[in-house]
Amino acid sequence: MNDRDLADLITRSLMQTNSMDIAGIARMIREVSADAIDASRISKVLYLNPSKFSRSATLDRSSQWRLTNADPTRTRPANVPAGPQLPGLDVGRGLTASPVTVGHPTGTPTLDSEIPNQLSTHRVVTKLDAMYAWQEEALTAWRSAGYQGVVEAVTGAGKTRVAIQAIIETLAVEDAYAVVLVPTTALAAQWEKRLTSIDYCALGLPPVKVGILGGGSKATLRDHRLIISTMQSACSRLLLRQPGPSLLVGDEVHRLGAPTWAKALDPAFERRLGLTATLEREDEGVDEHIRPYFGATVFSIGLARALADDIVAPFHVIFVGVELLLAERQMYDKATETMRKAFAAIRASGVVPTDPFGSMMQALQTHAQTHGSSLAGPARAYLRAFTERKSILADAAGKSKRVGEMAEIIRASGRTIVFAETVSAAKSALTKLKKSGISVAMVNGEMEYEERCKVLADFEHRRIQVIAAPRVLDEGIDIPEADLGLIIAGSASRRQLIQRLGRVIRKKSDGRAARIYVLFVEGTREDPESSAREDTVTELQAHAESMTVLRSCDRVG
Repeated sequence: MNDRDLADLITRSLMQTNSMDIAGIARMIREVSADAIDASRISKVLYLNPSKFSRSATLDRSSQWRLTNADPTRTRPANVPAGPQLPGLDVGRGLTASPVTVGHPTGTPTLDSEIPNQLSTHRVVTKLDAMYAWQEEALTAWRSAGYQGVVEAVTGAGKTRVAIQAIIETLAVEDAYAVVLVPTTALAAQWEKRLTSIDYCALGLPPVKVGILGGGSKATLRDHRLIISTMQSACSRLLLRQPGPSLLVGDEVHRLGAPTWAKALDPAFERRLGLTATLEREDEGVDEHIRPYFGATVFSIGLARALADDIVAPFHVIFVGVELLLAERQMYDKATETMRKAFAAIRASGVVPTDPFGSMMQALQTHAQTHGSSLAGPARAYLRAFTERKSILADAAGKSKRVGEMAEIIRASGRTIVFAETVSAAKSALTKLKKSGISVAMVNGEMEYEERCKVLADFEHRRIQVIAAPRVLDEGIDIPEADLGLIIAGSASRRQLIQRLGRVIRKKSDGRAARIYVLFVEGTREDPESSAREDTVTELQAHAESMTVLRSCDRVG
Protein backbone atom coordinates (compact mmCIF):
# COMPACT_ATOMS: atom_id res chain seq x y z
CA MET A 1 0.00 0.00 0.00
CA ASN A 2 1.45 3.34 -1.01
CA ASP A 3 1.33 6.49 1.14
CA ARG A 4 -1.52 8.05 -0.85
CA ASP A 5 -3.74 5.01 -0.27
CA LEU A 6 -2.77 4.96 3.41
CA ALA A 7 -3.66 8.67 3.72
CA ASP A 8 -7.08 7.91 2.23
CA LEU A 9 -7.64 5.12 4.78
CA ILE A 10 -6.60 7.43 7.62
CA THR A 11 -8.97 10.12 6.35
CA ARG A 12 -11.89 7.70 6.25
CA SER A 13 -10.99 6.39 9.72
CA LEU A 14 -11.06 9.90 11.19
CA MET A 15 -14.43 10.53 9.54
CA GLN A 16 -15.87 7.96 11.95
CA THR A 17 -15.01 10.02 15.03
CA ASN A 18 -14.02 13.51 16.11
CA SER A 19 -10.47 12.48 16.96
CA MET A 20 -8.37 9.35 17.45
CA ASP A 21 -4.89 8.34 18.51
CA ILE A 22 -2.52 6.45 16.22
CA ALA A 23 -3.27 3.11 17.89
CA GLY A 24 -6.99 3.56 17.22
CA ILE A 25 -6.34 4.47 13.60
CA ALA A 26 -4.19 1.37 13.19
CA ARG A 27 -6.93 -0.86 14.63
CA MET A 28 -9.51 0.46 12.15
CA ILE A 29 -7.15 0.03 9.20
CA ARG A 30 -6.34 -3.56 10.18
CA GLU A 31 -10.07 -4.40 9.87
CA VAL A 32 -10.02 -3.72 6.14
CA SER A 33 -6.41 -4.30 5.10
CA ALA A 34 -4.26 -7.43 5.17
CA ASP A 35 -1.11 -5.29 4.76
CA ALA A 36 1.11 -4.93 7.79
CA ILE A 37 0.87 -1.21 8.58
CA ASP A 38 2.81 -0.22 11.69
CA ALA A 39 2.28 2.85 13.85
CA SER A 40 5.47 4.55 12.69
CA ARG A 41 4.29 4.57 9.06
CA ILE A 42 0.88 5.93 10.06
CA SER A 43 2.64 8.61 12.11
CA LYS A 44 4.81 9.58 9.14
CA VAL A 45 1.79 10.01 6.85
CA LEU A 46 -0.01 12.06 9.50
CA TYR A 47 2.90 14.46 10.03
CA LEU A 48 3.63 14.81 6.30
CA ASN A 49 0.07 15.89 5.50
CA PRO A 50 -0.71 18.91 7.72
CA SER A 51 -3.29 20.14 5.22
CA LYS A 52 -5.30 16.98 5.92
CA PHE A 53 -4.50 16.04 9.52
CA SER A 54 -4.11 18.07 12.71
CA ARG A 55 -2.68 16.99 16.05
CA SER A 56 -3.77 18.02 19.52
CA ALA A 57 -2.56 16.89 22.93
CA THR A 58 -4.91 15.69 25.65
CA LEU A 59 -4.47 16.18 29.40
CA ASP A 60 -2.50 12.95 29.63
CA ARG A 61 -0.26 14.25 26.81
CA SER A 62 -1.34 11.60 24.33
CA SER A 63 -1.64 12.76 20.71
CA GLN A 64 -5.11 12.90 19.22
CA TRP A 65 -5.50 13.35 15.47
CA ARG A 66 -8.41 14.84 13.57
CA LEU A 67 -9.17 16.06 10.08
CA THR A 68 -7.88 19.58 9.50
CA ASN A 69 -11.01 20.56 7.63
CA ALA A 70 -13.51 18.50 9.45
CA ASP A 71 -16.06 18.17 6.93
CA PRO A 72 -15.63 15.33 5.10
CA THR A 73 -18.60 16.10 2.89
CA ARG A 74 -18.88 12.42 2.10
CA THR A 75 -18.98 12.96 -1.60
CA ARG A 76 -16.90 10.90 -4.01
CA PRO A 77 -13.17 11.17 -3.18
CA ALA A 78 -11.11 13.31 -5.56
CA ASN A 79 -9.92 11.69 -8.77
CA VAL A 80 -12.12 8.61 -8.29
CA PRO A 81 -14.47 8.14 -11.25
CA ALA A 82 -17.91 6.60 -11.03
CA GLY A 83 -18.22 2.85 -11.35
CA PRO A 84 -18.28 1.45 -14.87
CA GLN A 85 -21.49 1.15 -16.84
CA LEU A 86 -22.52 -2.41 -17.60
CA PRO A 87 -23.05 -2.30 -21.36
CA GLY A 88 -25.79 -4.40 -22.84
CA LEU A 89 -27.59 -5.02 -19.56
CA ASP A 90 -31.17 -6.03 -20.18
CA VAL A 91 -33.41 -4.01 -17.91
CA GLY A 92 -36.61 -5.14 -19.53
CA ARG A 93 -39.41 -7.16 -18.04
CA GLY A 94 -39.20 -10.93 -17.84
CA LEU A 95 -36.66 -13.64 -17.19
CA THR A 96 -34.41 -13.04 -20.15
CA ALA A 97 -30.65 -12.92 -19.78
CA SER A 98 -28.33 -10.50 -21.43
CA PRO A 99 -24.54 -10.83 -21.79
CA VAL A 100 -22.54 -8.04 -20.23
CA THR A 101 -18.87 -7.22 -20.19
CA VAL A 102 -17.77 -6.51 -16.64
CA GLY A 103 -14.59 -5.34 -15.00
CA HIS A 104 -12.64 -2.14 -14.53
CA PRO A 105 -11.86 0.08 -17.46
CA THR A 106 -8.20 0.99 -17.68
CA GLY A 107 -7.24 3.52 -15.03
CA THR A 108 -10.10 2.80 -12.62
CA PRO A 109 -8.73 2.05 -9.13
CA THR A 110 -9.26 -1.49 -7.89
CA LEU A 111 -9.97 -2.46 -4.30
CA ASP A 112 -6.46 -3.88 -4.03
CA SER A 113 -3.67 -1.82 -5.58
CA GLU A 114 -1.67 -4.97 -6.26
CA ILE A 115 -4.35 -6.48 -8.49
CA PRO A 116 -3.81 -5.33 -12.09
CA ASN A 117 -6.63 -3.64 -13.96
CA GLN A 118 -8.11 -6.04 -16.46
CA LEU A 119 -11.38 -6.82 -18.18
CA SER A 120 -13.04 -10.02 -17.06
CA THR A 121 -14.66 -12.51 -19.37
CA HIS A 122 -18.25 -12.07 -20.44
CA ARG A 123 -20.83 -12.99 -17.82
CA VAL A 124 -24.57 -13.29 -17.88
CA VAL A 125 -26.81 -11.42 -15.42
CA THR A 126 -30.21 -13.10 -15.23
CA LYS A 127 -33.32 -11.47 -13.82
CA LEU A 128 -34.51 -13.06 -10.60
CA ASP A 129 -38.13 -12.53 -11.57
CA ALA A 130 -40.27 -10.18 -13.55
CA MET A 131 -39.98 -6.58 -12.47
CA TYR A 132 -42.64 -3.92 -12.30
CA ALA A 133 -42.28 -1.12 -14.81
CA TRP A 134 -41.52 1.36 -12.04
CA GLN A 135 -38.63 -0.79 -10.78
CA GLU A 136 -37.04 -0.81 -14.23
CA GLU A 137 -37.52 2.96 -14.48
CA ALA A 138 -35.97 3.46 -11.05
CA LEU A 139 -32.90 1.39 -11.96
CA THR A 140 -32.48 3.26 -15.23
CA ALA A 141 -32.67 6.60 -13.42
CA TRP A 142 -30.15 5.43 -10.82
CA ARG A 143 -27.67 4.28 -13.47
CA SER A 144 -28.13 7.54 -15.41
CA ALA A 145 -27.30 9.48 -12.23
CA GLY A 146 -23.91 7.77 -12.03
CA TYR A 147 -25.05 4.86 -9.85
CA GLN A 148 -26.03 7.22 -7.06
CA GLY A 149 -29.36 8.43 -5.75
CA VAL A 150 -32.37 7.78 -3.56
CA VAL A 151 -35.44 5.78 -4.57
CA GLU A 152 -38.63 6.66 -2.72
CA ALA A 153 -41.34 4.01 -2.95
CA VAL A 154 -44.52 3.65 -0.95
CA THR A 155 -44.36 0.68 1.40
CA GLY A 156 -45.45 -2.50 -0.36
CA ALA A 157 -44.37 -1.41 -3.84
CA GLY A 158 -41.20 -3.55 -3.87
CA LYS A 159 -38.20 -1.27 -3.38
CA THR A 160 -36.10 -4.16 -2.05
CA ARG A 161 -36.22 -5.74 -5.52
CA VAL A 162 -34.59 -2.62 -6.96
CA ALA A 163 -31.72 -2.93 -4.47
CA ILE A 164 -31.23 -6.64 -5.18
CA GLN A 165 -30.86 -5.94 -8.89
CA ALA A 166 -28.37 -3.15 -8.15
CA ILE A 167 -26.40 -5.54 -5.92
CA ILE A 168 -26.26 -8.22 -8.61
CA GLU A 169 -25.07 -5.73 -11.22
CA THR A 170 -22.38 -4.49 -8.85
CA LEU A 171 -21.14 -7.98 -7.97
CA ALA A 172 -20.78 -8.64 -11.71
CA VAL A 173 -17.96 -6.08 -11.64
CA GLU A 174 -14.48 -7.44 -10.92
CA ASP A 175 -13.42 -6.82 -7.32
CA ALA A 176 -16.56 -4.91 -6.40
CA TYR A 177 -18.35 -5.42 -3.10
CA ALA A 178 -21.77 -4.56 -1.71
CA VAL A 179 -22.95 -3.50 1.75
CA VAL A 180 -26.56 -3.10 2.87
CA LEU A 181 -27.05 -0.80 5.87
CA VAL A 182 -30.16 -1.41 7.99
CA PRO A 183 -31.39 0.17 11.24
CA THR A 184 -32.12 -3.05 13.18
CA THR A 185 -30.84 -6.60 13.59
CA ALA A 186 -34.33 -7.89 12.71
CA LEU A 187 -34.13 -6.15 9.36
CA ALA A 188 -30.60 -7.48 8.88
CA ALA A 189 -31.88 -11.04 9.37
CA GLN A 190 -34.64 -10.39 6.84
CA TRP A 191 -32.14 -9.15 4.25
CA GLU A 192 -29.88 -12.11 4.95
CA LYS A 193 -32.72 -14.50 4.22
CA ARG A 194 -33.44 -12.78 0.90
CA LEU A 195 -29.82 -12.50 -0.24
CA THR A 196 -28.75 -16.02 0.74
CA SER A 197 -31.68 -17.49 -1.20
CA ILE A 198 -30.28 -16.22 -4.52
CA ASP A 199 -28.42 -18.66 -6.77
CA TYR A 200 -25.61 -16.34 -7.80
CA CYS A 201 -23.95 -19.01 -9.93
CA ALA A 202 -27.12 -19.35 -12.00
CA LEU A 203 -26.80 -15.62 -12.66
CA GLY A 204 -23.31 -16.11 -14.06
CA LEU A 205 -21.54 -14.90 -10.93
CA PRO A 206 -19.04 -16.79 -8.81
CA PRO A 207 -20.35 -17.96 -5.41
CA VAL A 208 -21.14 -14.98 -3.20
CA LYS A 209 -20.48 -15.24 0.53
CA VAL A 210 -23.03 -13.19 2.50
CA GLY A 211 -22.18 -11.99 5.99
CA ILE A 212 -23.74 -10.07 8.88
CA LEU A 213 -22.14 -7.23 10.82
CA GLY A 214 -23.97 -6.44 14.03
CA GLY A 215 -25.89 -8.31 16.72
CA GLY A 216 -22.76 -10.21 17.72
CA SER A 217 -21.70 -11.08 14.16
CA LYS A 218 -18.52 -9.47 12.79
CA ALA A 219 -18.30 -10.21 9.06
CA THR A 220 -15.89 -8.08 7.03
CA LEU A 221 -15.30 -7.50 3.33
CA ARG A 222 -11.95 -9.23 3.65
CA ASP A 223 -13.76 -12.58 3.54
CA HIS A 224 -17.21 -11.66 2.14
CA ARG A 225 -18.35 -9.91 -1.01
CA LEU A 226 -21.74 -8.95 0.41
CA ILE A 227 -22.46 -7.76 3.94
CA ILE A 228 -25.62 -6.70 5.70
CA SER A 229 -24.69 -4.36 8.53
CA THR A 230 -26.62 -2.49 11.16
CA MET A 231 -26.06 1.24 10.92
CA GLN A 232 -24.81 1.27 14.48
CA SER A 233 -22.08 -1.29 13.74
CA ALA A 234 -21.00 0.39 10.51
CA CYS A 235 -20.60 3.87 11.99
CA SER A 236 -17.62 2.84 14.12
CA ARG A 237 -15.42 1.05 11.58
CA LEU A 238 -14.16 1.09 8.00
CA LEU A 239 -15.78 -1.38 5.63
CA LEU A 240 -13.87 -0.94 2.37
CA ARG A 241 -10.12 -0.83 1.90
CA GLN A 242 -9.92 1.48 -1.11
CA PRO A 243 -12.33 3.52 -3.24
CA GLY A 244 -13.85 1.59 -6.10
CA PRO A 245 -17.11 0.67 -7.86
CA SER A 246 -18.60 -1.02 -4.79
CA LEU A 247 -22.18 -0.41 -3.67
CA LEU A 248 -23.58 0.88 -0.40
CA VAL A 249 -27.34 0.43 0.00
CA GLY A 250 -29.05 2.41 2.75
CA ASP A 251 -32.36 0.74 3.59
CA GLU A 252 -34.73 3.06 5.48
CA VAL A 253 -32.20 5.68 4.41
CA HIS A 254 -33.92 8.50 6.29
CA ARG A 255 -32.42 6.97 9.45
CA LEU A 256 -28.93 7.81 8.18
CA GLY A 257 -29.72 11.50 8.63
CA ALA A 258 -28.92 11.13 12.33
CA PRO A 259 -25.44 12.61 12.98
CA THR A 260 -24.11 9.46 14.66
CA TRP A 261 -25.36 7.01 12.04
CA ALA A 262 -24.26 9.29 9.21
CA LYS A 263 -20.71 8.26 10.13
CA ALA A 264 -21.46 4.94 8.41
CA LEU A 265 -21.54 6.72 5.03
CA ASP A 266 -18.11 5.74 3.72
CA PRO A 267 -17.04 7.78 0.66
CA ALA A 268 -15.05 4.82 -0.68
CA PHE A 269 -18.29 3.36 -2.06
CA GLU A 270 -18.76 4.91 -5.49
CA ARG A 271 -22.18 3.34 -6.00
CA ARG A 272 -24.81 4.50 -3.53
CA LEU A 273 -28.49 3.65 -3.36
CA GLY A 274 -30.87 4.95 -0.69
CA LEU A 275 -34.28 3.34 -0.14
CA THR A 276 -37.18 4.82 1.78
CA ALA A 277 -40.94 5.22 1.66
CA THR A 278 -40.61 8.96 2.24
CA LEU A 279 -37.37 10.92 2.49
CA GLU A 280 -38.47 13.08 5.39
CA ARG A 281 -37.00 13.94 8.78
CA GLU A 282 -37.99 16.49 11.40
CA ASP A 283 -34.45 17.89 11.46
CA GLU A 284 -31.86 18.95 8.87
CA GLY A 285 -30.48 15.42 8.43
CA VAL A 286 -31.66 15.00 4.84
CA ASP A 287 -29.83 18.10 3.62
CA GLU A 288 -26.82 17.76 5.94
CA HIS A 289 -26.04 14.07 5.52
CA ILE A 290 -28.25 12.08 3.14
CA ARG A 291 -28.32 14.22 -0.02
CA PRO A 292 -24.60 15.15 0.14
CA TYR A 293 -23.78 11.41 0.18
CA PHE A 294 -26.46 9.64 -1.87
CA GLY A 295 -27.44 12.53 -4.10
CA ALA A 296 -30.94 13.54 -5.14
CA THR A 297 -34.06 11.41 -5.28
CA VAL A 298 -33.76 9.84 -8.73
CA PHE A 299 -37.13 8.10 -8.71
CA SER A 300 -40.28 8.29 -6.63
CA ILE A 301 -43.45 6.23 -6.68
CA GLY A 302 -46.27 7.30 -4.40
CA LEU A 303 -49.78 6.07 -3.74
CA ALA A 304 -51.18 7.44 -7.02
CA ARG A 305 -48.80 5.48 -9.27
CA ALA A 306 -48.84 2.36 -7.07
CA LEU A 307 -52.64 2.24 -7.20
CA ALA A 308 -52.76 3.00 -10.93
CA ASP A 309 -50.26 0.22 -11.66
CA ASP A 310 -52.23 -2.22 -9.48
CA ILE A 311 -49.21 -2.76 -7.23
CA VAL A 312 -51.02 -2.13 -3.92
CA ALA A 313 -54.58 -2.73 -2.76
CA PRO A 314 -57.25 -0.02 -2.78
CA PHE A 315 -58.16 1.13 0.72
CA HIS A 316 -60.75 2.82 2.89
CA VAL A 317 -59.84 5.13 5.80
CA ILE A 318 -62.04 5.60 8.87
CA PHE A 319 -61.08 8.15 11.53
CA VAL A 320 -62.66 7.28 14.88
CA GLY A 321 -62.86 9.99 17.55
CA VAL A 322 -62.69 9.68 21.33
CA GLU A 323 -62.96 12.18 24.18
CA LEU A 324 -60.49 12.47 27.01
CA LEU A 325 -61.74 11.81 30.52
CA LEU A 326 -62.00 14.92 32.67
CA ALA A 327 -58.78 14.10 34.56
CA GLU A 328 -56.97 13.32 31.29
CA ARG A 329 -58.15 16.61 29.74
CA GLN A 330 -56.96 18.58 32.77
CA MET A 331 -53.51 16.96 32.58
CA TYR A 332 -53.37 17.49 28.82
CA ASP A 333 -54.32 21.18 29.11
CA LYS A 334 -51.80 21.70 31.92
CA ALA A 335 -49.00 20.12 29.84
CA THR A 336 -50.02 22.25 26.84
CA GLU A 337 -49.83 25.43 28.92
CA THR A 338 -46.40 24.44 30.26
CA MET A 339 -45.18 23.90 26.70
CA ARG A 340 -46.60 27.27 25.64
CA LYS A 341 -44.79 29.18 28.40
CA ALA A 342 -41.52 27.30 27.93
CA PHE A 343 -41.63 27.81 24.18
CA ALA A 344 -42.13 31.56 24.62
CA ALA A 345 -38.91 31.72 26.69
CA ILE A 346 -37.06 29.52 24.22
CA ARG A 347 -38.11 31.59 21.21
CA ALA A 348 -37.30 34.87 22.98
CA SER A 349 -33.73 33.67 23.65
CA GLY A 350 -32.98 33.50 19.93
CA VAL A 351 -30.51 30.72 20.69
CA VAL A 352 -32.54 27.66 19.70
CA PRO A 353 -33.86 27.13 16.14
CA THR A 354 -37.62 26.69 16.28
CA ASP A 355 -37.88 25.20 12.81
CA PRO A 356 -37.63 22.42 11.80
CA PHE A 357 -39.18 20.84 14.87
CA GLY A 358 -36.63 18.01 15.09
CA SER A 359 -33.71 20.43 15.18
CA MET A 360 -35.40 22.35 17.99
CA MET A 361 -35.89 19.17 20.01
CA GLN A 362 -32.24 18.18 19.55
CA ALA A 363 -31.13 21.62 20.73
CA LEU A 364 -33.44 21.45 23.75
CA GLN A 365 -32.01 18.05 24.71
CA THR A 366 -28.54 19.58 24.67
CA HIS A 367 -29.55 22.59 26.79
CA ALA A 368 -31.48 20.41 29.23
CA GLN A 369 -28.34 18.36 29.87
CA THR A 370 -25.93 21.31 29.99
CA HIS A 371 -25.09 22.50 33.51
CA GLY A 372 -25.30 26.28 33.74
CA SER A 373 -27.26 26.80 30.52
CA SER A 374 -29.69 29.70 30.80
CA LEU A 375 -32.22 27.62 28.86
CA ALA A 376 -31.84 24.46 30.96
CA GLY A 377 -35.05 25.16 32.91
CA PRO A 378 -37.33 26.01 29.97
CA ALA A 379 -35.82 23.16 27.93
CA ARG A 380 -36.50 20.58 30.65
CA ALA A 381 -40.02 21.92 31.23
CA TYR A 382 -40.86 21.78 27.53
CA LEU A 383 -39.47 18.25 27.08
CA ARG A 384 -41.25 16.89 30.16
CA ALA A 385 -44.58 18.41 29.15
CA PHE A 386 -44.17 17.22 25.55
CA THR A 387 -43.57 13.64 26.73
CA GLU A 388 -46.47 13.78 29.18
CA ARG A 389 -48.90 15.09 26.57
CA LYS A 390 -47.84 12.44 24.08
CA SER A 391 -48.33 9.73 26.71
CA ILE A 392 -51.83 11.00 27.53
CA LEU A 393 -52.86 10.72 23.88
CA ALA A 394 -51.25 7.30 23.44
CA ASP A 395 -52.88 5.75 26.52
CA ALA A 396 -56.22 7.56 26.55
CA ALA A 397 -58.87 5.38 28.21
CA GLY A 398 -61.38 6.24 25.49
CA LYS A 399 -59.19 4.55 22.88
CA SER A 400 -59.13 1.28 24.78
CA LYS A 401 -62.93 1.45 25.05
CA ARG A 402 -63.21 2.06 21.28
CA VAL A 403 -61.03 -0.99 20.57
CA GLY A 404 -63.49 -3.09 22.60
CA GLU A 405 -66.39 -1.68 20.56
CA MET A 406 -64.59 -2.73 17.38
CA ALA A 407 -64.14 -6.36 18.45
CA GLU A 408 -66.78 -7.71 16.07
CA ILE A 409 -65.38 -5.72 13.13
CA ILE A 410 -61.94 -7.14 13.87
CA ARG A 411 -63.28 -10.68 14.33
CA ALA A 412 -64.97 -10.50 10.92
CA SER A 413 -61.75 -9.39 9.21
CA GLY A 414 -59.11 -11.84 8.10
CA ARG A 415 -56.09 -10.45 9.95
CA THR A 416 -55.53 -7.18 11.80
CA ILE A 417 -52.42 -5.17 12.70
CA VAL A 418 -52.66 -2.81 15.68
CA PHE A 419 -50.16 0.06 15.62
CA ALA A 420 -49.40 1.75 18.93
CA GLU A 421 -46.89 4.24 20.32
CA THR A 422 -46.41 2.59 23.72
CA VAL A 423 -46.21 -0.94 25.08
CA SER A 424 -48.99 -0.16 27.58
CA ALA A 425 -51.35 0.97 24.79
CA ALA A 426 -50.62 -2.14 22.73
CA LYS A 427 -51.18 -4.42 25.74
CA SER A 428 -54.42 -2.64 26.63
CA ALA A 429 -55.78 -3.13 23.10
CA LEU A 430 -54.85 -6.81 23.03
CA THR A 431 -56.41 -7.39 26.45
CA LYS A 432 -59.72 -5.95 25.24
CA LEU A 433 -59.71 -8.14 22.12
CA LYS A 434 -58.61 -11.27 23.98
CA LYS A 435 -61.58 -10.90 26.34
CA SER A 436 -63.78 -11.00 23.24
CA GLY A 437 -62.30 -14.37 22.28
CA ILE A 438 -59.95 -13.10 19.56
CA SER A 439 -56.50 -14.69 19.27
CA VAL A 440 -53.83 -12.01 19.75
CA ALA A 441 -50.06 -11.60 20.10
CA MET A 442 -47.58 -8.82 20.78
CA VAL A 443 -44.52 -8.06 18.65
CA ASN A 444 -41.89 -5.90 20.34
CA GLY A 445 -38.27 -4.92 19.97
CA GLU A 446 -37.13 -7.16 22.82
CA MET A 447 -38.19 -10.38 21.09
CA GLU A 448 -35.59 -12.74 19.67
CA TYR A 449 -35.64 -13.11 15.89
CA GLU A 450 -36.89 -16.71 16.04
CA GLU A 451 -39.71 -15.76 18.42
CA ARG A 452 -40.80 -12.89 16.17
CA CYS A 453 -40.73 -15.21 13.14
CA LYS A 454 -42.96 -17.69 14.96
CA VAL A 455 -45.52 -15.01 15.83
CA LEU A 456 -45.57 -13.72 12.24
CA ALA A 457 -45.87 -17.29 10.90
CA ASP A 458 -48.84 -17.91 13.21
CA PHE A 459 -50.36 -14.66 11.96
CA GLU A 460 -49.82 -15.68 8.33
CA HIS A 461 -51.51 -19.05 8.89
CA ARG A 462 -54.36 -17.42 10.86
CA ARG A 463 -53.53 -19.17 14.14
CA ILE A 464 -53.30 -15.60 15.44
CA GLN A 465 -55.78 -13.05 14.13
CA VAL A 466 -54.36 -9.84 15.62
CA ILE A 467 -50.81 -8.66 16.20
CA ALA A 468 -49.93 -5.43 17.97
CA ALA A 469 -46.67 -3.55 18.06
CA PRO A 470 -45.38 -0.37 19.71
CA ARG A 471 -43.69 1.10 16.59
CA VAL A 472 -41.71 -2.10 15.81
CA LEU A 473 -43.68 -2.79 12.61
CA ASP A 474 -43.68 0.82 11.40
CA GLU A 475 -40.89 0.25 8.89
CA GLY A 476 -38.75 -2.38 7.26
CA ILE A 477 -40.00 -5.68 8.62
CA ASP A 478 -41.94 -7.82 6.13
CA ILE A 479 -45.25 -8.87 7.60
CA PRO A 480 -47.95 -11.15 6.21
CA GLU A 481 -50.94 -9.79 4.34
CA ALA A 482 -53.49 -8.06 6.58
CA ASP A 483 -57.02 -6.89 5.85
CA LEU A 484 -57.40 -4.28 8.55
CA GLY A 485 -55.09 -1.81 10.23
CA LEU A 486 -55.91 -0.13 13.53
CA ILE A 487 -53.77 2.88 14.47
CA ILE A 488 -54.27 3.64 18.16
CA ALA A 489 -51.86 6.55 18.30
CA GLY A 490 -49.03 8.05 16.31
CA SER A 491 -47.08 11.15 15.61
CA ALA A 492 -48.29 13.88 13.27
CA SER A 493 -45.61 12.69 10.85
CA ARG A 494 -46.83 12.02 7.33
CA ARG A 495 -43.99 9.51 6.92
CA GLN A 496 -45.18 7.38 9.85
CA LEU A 497 -48.78 7.25 8.66
CA ILE A 498 -47.77 6.39 5.08
CA GLN A 499 -45.50 3.62 6.35
CA ARG A 500 -48.24 2.17 8.55
CA LEU A 501 -50.72 2.41 5.71
CA GLY A 502 -48.29 0.49 3.51
CA ARG A 503 -48.30 -2.43 5.94
CA VAL A 504 -51.98 -2.98 5.23
CA ILE A 505 -52.35 -2.11 1.53
CA ARG A 506 -50.12 -4.87 0.20
CA LYS A 507 -51.97 -6.34 -2.76
CA LYS A 508 -54.52 -9.02 -1.83
CA SER A 509 -54.70 -12.25 -3.81
CA ASP A 510 -58.41 -11.73 -4.49
CA GLY A 511 -58.18 -7.98 -5.18
CA ARG A 512 -60.16 -6.93 -2.09
CA ALA A 513 -59.65 -3.52 -0.49
CA ALA A 514 -57.97 -2.85 2.84
CA ARG A 515 -59.41 -0.84 5.72
CA ILE A 516 -57.49 1.44 8.05
CA TYR A 517 -59.06 2.73 11.26
CA VAL A 518 -57.31 5.69 12.91
CA LEU A 519 -58.26 6.50 16.51
CA PHE A 520 -57.87 10.14 17.51
CA VAL A 521 -58.53 12.36 20.50
CA GLU A 522 -60.87 15.15 19.52
CA GLY A 523 -59.62 18.72 19.78
CA THR A 524 -55.92 17.75 19.71
CA ARG A 525 -53.19 17.46 17.08
CA GLU A 526 -54.53 13.96 16.31
CA ASP A 527 -57.86 15.36 15.10
CA PRO A 528 -58.18 15.17 11.28
CA GLU A 529 -59.44 18.77 11.40
CA SER A 530 -56.21 19.90 13.08
CA SER A 531 -53.73 21.88 10.99
CA ALA A 532 -51.08 19.33 11.98
CA ARG A 533 -53.02 16.68 10.03
CA GLU A 534 -54.01 18.83 7.06
CA ASP A 535 -51.46 17.60 4.49
CA THR A 536 -51.87 13.94 5.43
CA VAL A 537 -55.67 14.10 5.35
CA THR A 538 -55.57 15.80 1.95
CA GLU A 539 -53.33 13.04 0.57
CA LEU A 540 -55.56 10.30 1.97
CA GLN A 541 -58.67 11.93 0.51
CA ALA A 542 -57.01 12.02 -2.90
CA HIS A 543 -56.17 8.31 -2.96
CA ALA A 544 -58.54 6.41 -0.66
CA GLU A 545 -61.65 4.73 -2.05
CA SER A 546 -63.47 6.49 0.79
CA MET A 547 -62.63 8.49 3.92
CA THR A 548 -64.98 8.73 6.88
CA VAL A 549 -64.68 10.73 10.10
CA LEU A 550 -66.64 9.39 13.09
CA ARG A 551 -66.92 11.57 16.17
CA SER A 552 -66.97 10.30 19.75
CA CYS A 553 -70.79 10.28 19.71
CA ASP A 554 -70.91 8.11 16.58
CA ARG A 555 -71.16 4.33 16.60
CA VAL A 556 -68.43 2.33 14.86
CA GLY A 557 -69.61 -0.32 12.42
